[in-house]
Amino acid sequence: MIGSSVYSVLKNDCDLILVYRNADKLNLLNQKYGGVETRTKYQLDLLPAYGEYVRGFAGELHCQTLQALITELKTCDFVINALGIIKPYCDSDPGLAFFVNSVFPQVLATELGPKLILPTACLAGLRAPLTTKPLPSSRPTSMALPRPLGSQRRPL
Repeated sequence: MIGSSVYSVLKNDCDLILVYRNADKLNLLNQKYGGVETRTKYQLDLLPAYGEYVRGFAGELHCQTLQALITELKTCDFVINALGIIKPYCDSDPGLAFFVNSVFPQVLATELGPKLILPTACLAGLRAPLTTKPLPSSRPTSMALPRPLGSQRRPL
């Protein structure tokens, strides 16, 4: 979704590292925009990291599952985190949605600092900033609530 849009805009002008979960989705990205085969790719499934988060990181900022990715990302000039769980899937596992949409961006922000760009894809269910009237979809969802938390620029 937002990741493919970012890729389509930057693919001709930037040396990109593509972080993906599902190889089929990466193939679809290549079919639509091309050039994926020439990119550095890093497969990431945040489910094991979420499991480590639930058990606790033993006083660490993040878990070992994320260390290799963070080391790789620190070599980049900028990092755009377009990873997230979208609304139709958030309610099936709110804890995982909170981890992916809020905790993970906080870990990235702490580790990468100003290199990190966090596009906000959706804040459905929150109130508009200049009014007290709710947005049309005013029921807070498991996607809407953690997104602003993940966008904050302070350590956990």
